This record gives sequence, structure tokens and C-alpha cells, in this order.
Amino acid sequence: MNNQEKKVIFLTGMAHFLSHAYTLILPAIVLLLLREFQIGYFVIGILANISAFFYGLGALPSGYLADRLGSKRILALCFLGSALSCLFIALSYSFASLAVSMGMLGLFGSFYHPAGLALISKSVKEVGRGLGYHGMAGNIGLALTPFLVSVLAAYWGWRLVYLYFSFPGLLIGFLALKL
Repeated sequence: MNNQEKKVIFLTGMAHFLSHAYTLILPAIVLLLLREFQIGYFVIGILANISAFFYGLGALPSGYLADRLGSKRILALCFLGSALSCLFIALSYSFASLAVSMGMLGLFGSFYHPAGLALISKSVKEVGRGLGYHGMAGNIGLALTPFLVSVLAAYWGWRLVYLYFSFPGLLIGFLALKL
């Protein structure tokens, strides 16, 4: 792999890690949300479904947009929008604003996979190897996020977790524009 291909793999790997991390923050803080908002499991299930519904809904338009506008722009939109959504979640003091913000996070997060996979497919000669590294990074995100979020939330609360997770989203968004 040449230097440019390594940059693409590094960017998409970190993006894949963070994409999966964004989806696993909520399950790790459910008990804190139940207590703070005085809601039950049914309502928290609705919140999780809002996020997941929009995560699935946006994938098809994301692929179309990646083909029309370019994968790097869609990656930037994905992570800048996700970072903004995390900031809104951290600032949510009503359940309604939390639900809207979680829907935004799901929608912006849905842009990742079509754009990231297209960027690897078009930019890396050894596509299988590149996708292997990409998949590994996403799985590391799946494995580490619940532990990382639980530790952070135990010491600083769930709002600061979302605030902290907005920073890597901003970084990846801007790196995607520079790539």
C-alpha cells in the first residue's frame, strides 16, 4: 500500500471505530437516563428505536449522495453532523430534545458505511486487505465502547460522555475534507 492508501485506511478505520462507538453509547448509559428522566424501559426502548430507525433510513440516500457528491464530503457530513448531534444530546434537558438529538445522531451516523466503503473501494488497490483493516477497527470500536463509556459516565456523567465523543467526530470530519 502506498502512503495515500494508508491515509484512506487510517481515516476510514478511525471513522468506522467511531461510527460503531456512537451506536453503543446509549446502551451503556441506559440506567443513568432511566433515573434522570424518570422513564421506564418501554420509553427508553422507543428512544433506542428512534436512533436505530434513522440509522437504517439514511443508508440508501447516503449511498446515492456519496456517488453524486463524493465519499469524502459525505464522511465529513457524517462526522460533523454526528459531533453536533452529540453536543445537542449533552445539552438535552428534556426527553423530547434528547429524542430529537438521538434521531439526528442516527441519521448522520447512517451516512458512514456507504461512503466509507465506497472510498476504500475506489482508493485502495488491495481492497480486501483494506476492508479487513477497516472491519477490524469497527470491531475494536464495538468491543471498547461499552467499557470506555461506562468508566467515563461513572466518573463524569452521561452528558460529558457525549460531549467528549463530539471531539473525535469533529476531527474525523475535518480530516475527511483534507484527505
